Amino acid sequence: MKMCQVCGSFVEDYEDYCPECGAAFPSEQKESSIGLTLKENTETYKRATNPMGTTISNGDEGLTSVLMDGMEEDGYYQDIDGSFSSINYSFNNRVDDEPVKNKSKVGKYIFTVLFFAAIAFGIYMFVTNVLLKKEGAATYQEAMQIYVDAVNNKDEEALSTIVPPYHNSASLTAKDYLNNLQGVTIKYVEKDVTTLSKQQKNIVMDTIKMEYGKTVVPDEAFLVTARVKYTTERAGSINENTETVQFLVFQLDKRCYLFMDTFDIKLLDLN
Repeated sequence: MKMCQVCGSFVEDYEDYCPECGAAFPSEQKESSIGLTLKENTETYKRATNPMGTTISNGDEGLTSVLMDGMEEDGYYQDIDGSFSSINYSFNNRVDDEPVKNKSKVGKYIFTVLFFAAIAFGIYMFVTNVLLKKEGAATYQEAMQIYVDAVNNKDEEALSTIVPPYHNSASLTAKDYLNNLQGVTIKYVEKDVTTLSKQQKNIVMDTIKMEYGKTVVPDEAFLVTARVKYTTERAGSINENTETVQFLVFQLDKRCYLFMDTFDIKLLDLN
């Protein structure tokens, strides 16, 4: 027997609380049902005295489970009401999904790069072929080839690219030039080319100055002699003429143009 320190009542030794006043007795060592001497506040005591695995404590953790660790290892956890629920481990699925996500990111990246590369190429082509389109030809040979193709195809736009820049309208000049060659085709074979001297270039400059009132200083000037076969078709009649023709080509700012006006080549004969 033991005596309650609050109300003085005598109670059995196994009582934890006084049945008269409800006061708690100080913690003492007790012998468990399996013959071990345990302290009430130890985890082992809780397991031995409460085999269901749940206990109520006055600490911050509240209702806890002493069997929780074992249940989690088996894929289960214990609910408050003592029932067990399975744990759905989904992290393995997330790991398996990573390669698919990575492939998707790589595909989107490649598509983005190709998309912007196509846009950049389109902008480049537009700027170089439209906004920065160069008139003239790179060489006198190219200028002569443009001339022959334009006459044979009656292509005003192509011919306008080799119309000298001192003309007020390249397109109008090309149109007028081709109107004088309706029904005419050309076969052109180059025979000779002569680079004009400084004095000869001055003669060309004076001719342009008198005709257009503009000063043109060619980098180079060439007199191209070619064997030309003209085929003309008018009123159902086809005529062919072969003759030697001289074309005046000059270079301005590294671009070549064809002298589109009537020019007396004899002026260049300084002998």
